[in-house]
Amino acid sequence: MTGLRSSVVPDLLTALHQLYSARLPEATVTLGSLTALVSGVHLAVGVTDPDASKPTTSATSSVDWRASTVDAGFDESGEVALAAAVVLGSDDLPEAIAAVYAVLAEVVAGVRAVWSPSNLLGVGGLWDLHVASTELITGQDAGGSLAYLLIRVAFQASI
Repeated sequence: MTGLRSSVVPDLLTALHQLYSARLPEATVTLGSLTALVSGVHLAVGVTDPDASKPTTSATSSVDWRASTVDAGFDESGEVALAAAVVLGSDDLPEAIAAVYAVLAEVVAGVRAVWSPSNLLGVGGLWDLHVASTELITGQDAGGSLAYLLIRVAFQASI
């Protein structure tokens, strides 16, 4: 091994898991898939669908030369998926939706609280991290209501 880093994604996934485990003590926060989508508040780092029976995309990125020479280094940009899910044993869908958006608010607040123009979250080279998009999915059945929010967090780093 040359010691060169090829991506910030592994470190970023770990840092996000640590950050939100500390900031969301009432939630089940996992790195990777949930073992079961049960009643409560959940945040799965590196997951696009918390109820998928097969693995889904955790993160995407692209790497470009920073300049015309390899010595100048590389820039990496991409997205990490976060799956926020709230499962209630009641049919109060508006409550589930409000709760899942409260998780989104904490995702944003967490990044703002530790903001740094470089080495953000202790990840070497990470200089930008922000929510890029969200997708809300809701459902109800005899067991209760579910609100699931796919949160795509965009990042940029120098590697």
